[in-house]
Amino acid sequence: MDILRTMGVDKKKATEGVWIKLDAEEGYDEVEESEIGADAAVKIARADNLQYQRQLTKKLQPVVMRKGRKPIDPEVRQKMEGEALAETVILDWRNLLLGETPFPFSVANVVRVWTDIELIAFKDRLIALINDNELFRLEFEEETVKN
Repeated sequence: MDILRTMGVDKKKATEGVWIKLDAEEGYDEVEESEIGADAAVKIARADNLQYQRQLTKKLQPVVMRKGRKPIDPEVRQKMEGEALAETVILDWRNLLLGETPFPFSVANVVRVWTDIELIAFKDRLIALINDNELFRLEFEEETVKN
């Protein structure tokens, strides 16, 4: 089995992100930014990319040093995770509403999604997307078979 062909990850997609058009049925389609139009869409990178790990470490380090061996407050950690994700993994979104109010992309709004129990289903959806290997898969030209 060629693991590069079956499981290889495109580095550019994994770090720079891909646009995903969302729908209410848990489905999604990868699209070009120019194809979004009025549809709800999110631009995401892969969850475990090195930029995210570095950013989260940078945010947590001062808290860990102040706290010593004491555990970090879960609310503080959640907020920092949301900030790090907004800077490195959840890169943008378009055409989202919160009720009838536009819900523009911002670090503060990603943190809100990460910390607000009312938005946990959207958070879960984002977690599923940023961990979906198929969205970041290497693409290969299909070889033509000669007779």
